[in-house]
Amino acid sequence: MNESLLVFNWEQAGSAGPEIIGGKAANLSRLRRYGFPTPNGGVIGAGVYRLFVKANRLNVAVKDLSGLTTDRILDPEVTTGLAAIQRSFVDGDWPPELEAHLQVFLQGLGLMDKAVAVRSSATMEDSAFTSFAGMHQSVLNVSGWIRISRAIRECYASLWTPQAIAYRRKMGIEDRDVEMAVVVLEMVPAVVAGVAFSCDPRTGRYDRILINAAWGLGEAVVKGEVEPDEYLLSPGYESINIVEKKIGKKQRMYRPISSGGIESVDVEAERRESPALADEAVIDLSLLVLRVFESVGEGRDHQDIEWVYDGHKFHLVQTRPVTRIPRLTFSAIADQPVLWSNANNKDVFPGVMSTFQWPGIALFIERLFVESCRAMGLKFPEGLRWIRLYRGRPYFNLSAIQWAYYDGIGMLPTELNKVLGGHQPEIKVPSQRPRRGLNGLRRWGRLMKFVVGSIRNQKVASRSMEELWWAAEDWLCVDFQDLSDARLLDTILQIVGRVNVFGPIYQSVNNAAGSFIAILEGVLERRFPGRGATLANALMAGSGVISADLGYRLLELAKLAKEDPAAVAFFTAPSFRPETWREALLKREGTGRFLDRFEDFLREYGHRAVYESNIMNPRWIEDPSYLLRSIRDYILADLVTLPSPANKCRQAEEEVKNRIKHTPLRVFLPFILKQAVNAVRIREQGRSVITKALQPIRALAQEIGRRLVERGLLARQEDIYHCSWWEIKAIFSGSWDGRGLQALVQDRKARYEEYLCDDVPDVIIDENPVRSTVTVDRNASYLTGAGVASGQATGPVRRVWHPDQGTNLQPGEILVAPSTDPSWTPLFLKATGLVMEMGGTVSHGSIVAREYGIPAVVNVPGVMKLLRDGQTVTVDGDVGRVYLSGV
Repeated sequence: MNESLLVFNWEQAGSAGPEIIGGKAANLSRLRRYGFPTPNGGVIGAGVYRLFVKANRLNVAVKDLSGLTTDRILDPEVTTGLAAIQRSFVDGDWPPELEAHLQVFLQGLGLMDKAVAVRSSATMEDSAFTSFAGMHQSVLNVSGWIRISRAIRECYASLWTPQAIAYRRKMGIEDRDVEMAVVVLEMVPAVVAGVAFSCDPRTGRYDRILINAAWGLGEAVVKGEVEPDEYLLSPGYESINIVEKKIGKKQRMYRPISSGGIESVDVEAERRESPALADEAVIDLSLLVLRVFESVGEGRDHQDIEWVYDGHKFHLVQTRPVTRIPRLTFSAIADQPVLWSNANNKDVFPGVMSTFQWPGIALFIERLFVESCRAMGLKFPEGLRWIRLYRGRPYFNLSAIQWAYYDGIGMLPTELNKVLGGHQPEIKVPSQRPRRGLNGLRRWGRLMKFVVGSIRNQKVASRSMEELWWAAEDWLCVDFQDLSDARLLDTILQIVGRVNVFGPIYQSVNNAAGSFIAILEGVLERRFPGRGATLANALMAGSGVISADLGYRLLELAKLAKEDPAAVAFFTAPSFRPETWREALLKREGTGRFLDRFEDFLREYGHRAVYESNIMNPRWIEDPSYLLRSIRDYILADLVTLPSPANKCRQAEEEVKNRIKHTPLRVFLPFILKQAVNAVRIREQGRSVITKALQPIRALAQEIGRRLVERGLLARQEDIYHCSWWEIKAIFSGSWDGRGLQALVQDRKARYEEYLCDDVPDVIIDENPVRSTVTVDRNASYLTGAGVASGQATGPVRRVWHPDQGTNLQPGEILVAPSTDPSWTPLFLKATGLVMEMGGTVSHGSIVAREYGIPAVVNVPGVMKLLRDGQTVTVDGDVGRVYLSGV
């Protein structure tokens, strides 16, 4: 008998796993590990069940059930046979050695003479797919070995009830794959008990918390024998608010009996319709629920939690995933699968999101889509989920977005996909001509309103961006170490609030950029068949966007450094160490001009970073190594010539002007071009300003991390990014002492590293990942994508997966990348052409390539694997092709 695999205290259970201790025990052990209030207890593993079955020769009886089908389970002879099997379990005998071992275990936990709850924990119970809710036995308020022993055997017997077997058949689970472990918990004196959900499982709203509460033990609520108090809460970053409250008629309650067991009794008349919990306690419980969702649910799987309140504090006695949540979507596409896509997200949110930041980003994105629907005058389901995480990465609800823009303004899914980029399917729509008929007239009206609002917001945006920029500067002037814990959190909320005010304005301009480019391309296509996109790209080149200016400024710094012998000595040293830049340059004479200009650059662009949307990544003002390496690359490559797309733009202007000078388009087309260029310029500047606001949030996060390290709750300051907002709030409010936080962070860091190595799919249909597969004819002469910057360029391929690998890119090479964000801009100046796996007309890479006049083709699926370094290709941005020398 291997005693180490039979029984487990909570610490041991944490490393066991559900296949050994069952789902209920595994979840409880995680609650305990992460510092949640759970009763004293332990686990009798599934190994004990196996030994018991073998000792009582029950193997044959249960094996004979393998052929039992669902339609026969309720036959009288079958139910009689199952009842006999259950009695055999309850009346079975423990092997003496095993019995002694269990007694010693319970004695060691201090549970032998205390009132305990004995709860089933089957090996496939309480998982994300199979809950077995209410199927297996729990026995409350027993004490002493004789009663505890019988309760354990009753749990074993409950594995073989008609209900449990029928459920297994329904879920396709073999009897031999399920075994029974048992949890033994010290009874909590229950004043109030109930269940809580981190979502609303009735409506499908993920942005709600549902709590049910009743007097006494939770059995009345779980069994549905009482009308409980019901609370619906809205968890916001600023506060958690009760939005609905219904006080139930709690006429009955369960309570322990002094001799053992429980009984149902009448509730005193004056308490029946009185709230079982004060509102403040409900808010406290909801904070616990959010923490369980973020930790045990990993911010992904919503949780069904059983809790007990002893009059002073809450105790959690069970948590499991909510396995069935109604789907909330537009009624017109309710019969279609949900398409989730990371299109555009690879640009905006590359990499794995941090636990600290994700809830704020999700709320921000949800708000943007809600405001877009309102701007279109489109009705939408409240609480619709617009964005989610999969393996740590954000995915848009493409189905909802495609329908919203289709029904709102008549934009076809094909057209929207072109703007977003990516390789994704389309929802089915009623018509390919959505702006015809009565509904079409409504869509035209909404489109006009949408366009006018976008133009108006372009004017508002400049003022809003300036206000947000200087607000961020003011926050950066505050010494955050002087602030109290509460003031630190309040300051983050102030910043988030300001960003949220700017968000809808920014989204309106963002929408305008895609819409006006689409209109521009459409108008040109009708006049110049087959060349609309090419001409639009050429006309928009060199329009002056802030992301492109960043590259120009770096190139100017490289030119200045080349004129400075001391700076050249620093940048061309064989052992280049960018982290020593300030000391090294200050020690050298003659570097004052370069140093001053570089520090000016940092004051203007230092808020940006490699993959800047994730505040885990240091800002350039903190660590400018990446910039210095880029300058060094320019110097070593003798790259001092600024790219100029002026000729392309001038030629396109002349060609278009000559064709339309005697038509109404001579007035309309320049207007549309101006709006498109201005919207793109504001879009890129707006992103910079939002990134500026992230700078003080990162500084505040660092200060919170410093304090938690100082208090012994974190090992490293940077670990703060693996803490959720609700955990920090609980610690700073005093409702949690932070015990278990380090264990939680340790688990999250391991998961973060695992996710970083993932090759994630571009699309998820419902819950099924769909990976882009590309079959290339070895005799094919080109790959097809979308041309987003006009012209042709030929050169050797250089695949770059991360901007830090940019030193490998040599001038004259074709940059091939999965996607790009502003930190890739310095690389563009070395590239003669650009190819990306992802991207749309308003993706960052597309905008900067047009600005620099670099031919670019995006949305080429699998190109990172199809091409090889050094292979010569020709990028044709006019027709959206990459011509090959051989694949």
